[in-house]
Amino acid sequence: NSDGFYRVGGLTAGAYAIFLESTDDPADCRRGLFVADGGGLTVDLTQPVRNRIEFRIGSAAGGPLKKVSVRLYAEGRRFNATTDAEGRAVMERIPRGAYTLSVVKGGFYPLKEEFSLETLEGTHAVNKKLKAAPRTDR
Repeated sequence: NSDGFYRVGGLTAGAYAIFLESTDDPADCRRGLFVADGGGLTVDLTQPVRNRIEFRIGSAAGGPLKKVSVRLYAEGRRFNATTDAEGRAVMERIPRGAYTLSVVKGGFYPLKEEFSLETLEGTHAVNKKLKAAPRTDR
């Protein structure tokens, strides 16, 4: 149904194999199970998520930025990472979908934009540059 549930009735006792397939997802999920006489059974299956996003965040003036907060979020989903000394941050197991990308570092203008991940698996490189904000403590 629309909630992702599928009900099978009338199974006799015995061994069964379950295969989870989708027309738009080549990922494979298989589970073996045994049904006993008169027993109910619930099986949770989840297709694997294999998306990896490799962010590189730098200054518009040049050079990598460390300790930058990188966030992807959408309703019910939130992923966070912080850049290392080379300006790299990695997020793994990101489901496809539409997100808002937020990149924040003190002393720089924040970046906020729509981000769409259309694939079910793969490694994606994202390069962003932040523009320095004028100092306000003078």
